[in-house]
Amino acid sequence: MFGVRQESEPPRELYAQARTTYESGENRKELIRMYAMIRTGEPAQVAAQDLLGNVARVEGAVPEAAVNVPLTAEKVEGQLKRTGGTPYECEKVTAYVDEGLSLPLSALNALRRQALEELSRQRGLPPQREKGEFHPGVRYENPKGAPQITLSVRSAQQITPALLALQPARIYLPSDEGAACPDAIRACQEAGVEVAVLLPRICWDREKNKLEQELKVFQDLGVTQALAGTLDGVQRALDLGFTVNSDFGIGVYNSQTLKELKRLGVSAATASFELKLPQIRDLSKAIPLEAIVYGRLPLMIMENCIIHNHTGQHSCTGVNQLTDRRGEKFPVVKAWGCRNEILNGKTLFLADKAADYQRLGLWAVRLMFTTEKPEQCVQVLERYRGQGRYKPFDFTRGLYYRDVE
Repeated sequence: MFGVRQESEPPRELYAQARTTYESGENRKELIRMYAMIRTGEPAQVAAQDLLGNVARVEGAVPEAAVNVPLTAEKVEGQLKRTGGTPYECEKVTAYVDEGLSLPLSALNALRRQALEELSRQRGLPPQREKGEFHPGVRYENPKGAPQITLSVRSAQQITPALLALQPARIYLPSDEGAACPDAIRACQEAGVEVAVLLPRICWDREKNKLEQELKVFQDLGVTQALAGTLDGVQRALDLGFTVNSDFGIGVYNSQTLKELKRLGVSAATASFELKLPQIRDLSKAIPLEAIVYGRLPLMIMENCIIHNHTGQHSCTGVNQLTDRRGEKFPVVKAWGCRNEILNGKTLFLADKAADYQRLGLWAVRLMFTTEKPEQCVQVLERYRGQGRYKPFDFTRGLYYRDVE
């Protein structure tokens, strides 16, 4: 028999310490401003305002004439700034206090609590919905020509002279790869192949400087196109002067999304790979649209590097595998910022279905290279050019043909 070892219960002070650490260091507080008006013969008034424009106003007792020490604006500001233990941080207090008045500090504290409680109540209310008639607007006809072929790579090593000789319309190169291997950008440009910088799917504010340094390398080499999969990435690239295409992470599922992306300044978009082919065809394409027709589609991106957590070493530059309980294997690759991305175990393959995707009104179809060796990238592009007989060992049609027998 196996026994279970029972540990002694941690002392209460450890729980108290953990709670104090969490409350003081983990949570991000909302910035607010507070206002107070203490006037002769009128109820004391306190208000709290957040950055969203919510304003909570409360009233209290009428101040009395001071007998000894009168109330001052400085004292009022000091009391109203005490927002500890609440989800708020007071960045500024504006107080107007008539001379010669007295009001207990306990009354000010009560007004502060009431104002913050009312502010929290307002913040918890659902937004007001406006009802109206939906007008879809003008419908854009599908382009008639055959789509061009673009490529996205995970590594600059996948860009070879043989690949460039096949003249893809554009190559999407990750920001960190291009910054580390500027010669790959120059090789594409010398071969007459357009380069676009691929922004990471996750970038925290603390990583912003690193990303902008990488993007500057591309700009210094004359790259003007960017591919971003988040609205934050879209705005960041626009602010830096790039012409921006949206990636699959934006989630283009309907025509209205394309119109909104156009309004935001996006020049081209990527269709969601969760759509069926007829749904992509029927989109009103307010901006040029491309679709992914080859590659291991991403399943999950993780904030922490599981390879580093498991081995203690940064050894995820290659391809690792994650095996589930049914024996299915999923590639685990490095993502920007010491993260990991889990990819589909089967490769999306539609080279033998070119007649189907060429009728969708796309400006381009994308081949997404992740785990492929450089020579495989060439073979895949050749097959999508109508040459060779390359076919992945284990492939899928994705969701493009679901419900089709």
